[in-house]
Amino acid sequence: MKFSIIIPIYNDPRIVACVRSLTELNYDKNEYEIIIVDNNSSTNIQELLRGIEYRYILETAAGSYNARNAGITAASGEWLAFTDSDCVVDKEWLSTIEHYLAKDDVSGVMGYSAGNNANAVAAYEQKMYEENIAGFTDAQELRRIDTRNFAVKRPVIETIGGFTKDIKYGGDMEYGAMAHEAGFTMVYAPDVIVTHTNPTHLPTLLAKRVRQNAGNMLLLTHHTDVFIQEYFPHLLRYKPSTATWLRWVVLWPIIKLHFPFSGIFITLLPQRIGYFYFKAMNVLAMRFGQLNYFIHKQ
Repeated sequence: MKFSIIIPIYNDPRIVACVRSLTELNYDKNEYEIIIVDNNSSTNIQELLRGIEYRYILETAAGSYNARNAGITAASGEWLAFTDSDCVVDKEWLSTIEHYLAKDDVSGVMGYSAGNNANAVAAYEQKMYEENIAGFTDAQELRRIDTRNFAVKRPVIETIGGFTKDIKYGGDMEYGAMAHEAGFTMVYAPDVIVTHTNPTHLPTLLAKRVRQNAGNMLLLTHHTDVFIQEYFPHLLRYKPSTATWLRWVVLWPIIKLHFPFSGIFITLLPQRIGYFYFKAMNVLAMRFGQLNYFIHKQ
């Protein structure tokens, strides 16, 4: 079998559209398997997917990286592909991935995530995503990846292992960095396409940004200073200090008092100003998340 497709799922009904898109791929059905890893959902995932052919695995250890690792362990494919439960794949997804992985000097490929944008917040999120990936996908070899649209050859897994199991955020970018450090070539392929359902509620998105960026800081405990400086120097922006504490104190009122109303405020702004506001709020949330890591560590 050529491909194992691994999707972690936790209480997300959008998994139905995701899996249906995988069953409709223009690719030999005997050459790929769909592995759904249920991360201990309270929703009955098997009932949601009744009538659809796939492999079901239950992973009770919390975290999407634990779920992906369970999928990796169960996979029988030569190549492993990953997407998320809130994504729908293009019909040529696997065949286009194969075009890249067929090259001997390519060990992994990250594709482009188009956006299903239901409102202005979702459209702003897509625009910011495209600006962000433009900052690292123009390199010949990727130093980070995104698991909502990613495929890798098995020798990479055999060499560096699976995802770090005791972190909830940052494992995507960490895995790309580890693969790069180990000498594997990961490439960006804009014609490997999934469509991701972008968030529509700004306060919820900002709260997630705070959690994500606090969680990313745990990478500091898993790698050497040299590795962090090489791949994630932005994680070294703050250190435990009085200055860090004071920055947190300044940001706290904005986070607690303004963020809950940001979803209303952004609807009142014209598009250009609205996007500027969206980016500014995201930057504040990211910085506050990093600061939170040190404040709560003390």
